[in-house]
Amino acid sequence: MTELFSVIVLLYNNGEYLYECLESVLMQDYPAIEIVVVDDGSKLYDGNSIKMFLESNKRSNIKNLIVYQNEKNLGTVKSANGAMKKSSGEYLKLLAADDALYDENSLAFAAKALQQSQNGIVTGDVMKCDENLTPLSNYKKKLTKKLNKLEPLDVFRHLCVHNDIVAGGVFFSKRFISQYGYCDESYRLVEDWPMWLLATQKGCRFLYSPFLAIRYRSNGGIGTSVNPLYMEDKRRVLRSIIIPAKKQLGFLWYVRARVSFKVINSRFLRQIYGRIFRREK
Repeated sequence: MTELFSVIVLLYNNGEYLYECLESVLMQDYPAIEIVVVDDGSKLYDGNSIKMFLESNKRSNIKNLIVYQNEKNLGTVKSANGAMKKSSGEYLKLLAADDALYDENSLAFAAKALQQSQNGIVTGDVMKCDENLTPLSNYKKKLTKKLNKLEPLDVFRHLCVHNDIVAGGVFFSKRFISQYGYCDESYRLVEDWPMWLLATQKGCRFLYSPFLAIRYRSNGGIGTSVNPLYMEDKRRVLRSIIIPAKKQLGFLWYVRARVSFKVINSRFLRQIYGRIFRREK
């Protein structure tokens, strides 16, 4: 039996990229796809045009279409949760409207990996691209390369230092959701980092599969270091998850996590770190 794959496209004030994103879903070879497009209160939104585009370009493997707009701006986390609850697929992919699935095989590769996953969550590779989605480099983190060999607690410790599991490369199942829960709605914009932390802290194993999952616009998105709401979410991660896990982390990992948090969230310290790193190379 082929499981239905729900691709949830998260849209907020980046509609200029939406149709390129949707085309990347419509071209997939996977035989059973549901497309869910949720707009989180964009100033310019035309749901009818989106529906017409999908209806006109869908093939027989597109089994269901859902297009809607939230009544008010909810933020990424609540918007993603609401769309996942409306979806019918066993397999789930959250896809930002300014990104795109890498090629026609992305969902098929992800589904194969999900079948092999112990806890129903996998990550592939992410191709970092420019504004035109021209590939720049494989956005593979050091943690990704050794993910399958590490115990969940070791992954949790790495993630406390830095979120090195790129959300764009992750696919999961309703089985994962039933075991570890939806995104934590005490956050507004950061849907991925708290979920990865809480799941690995509870013993969840991520499976890394070496396929290219998406094309990621490196200059897109709303989760930037200058966004105060994003920064508050990150501080909440520190207060709510990392600091309470001090004993579980151990002294050295805890110190690394606290130092990393200060460096990453300070423009001045990032510049110093960058100079030192360049000298060492």
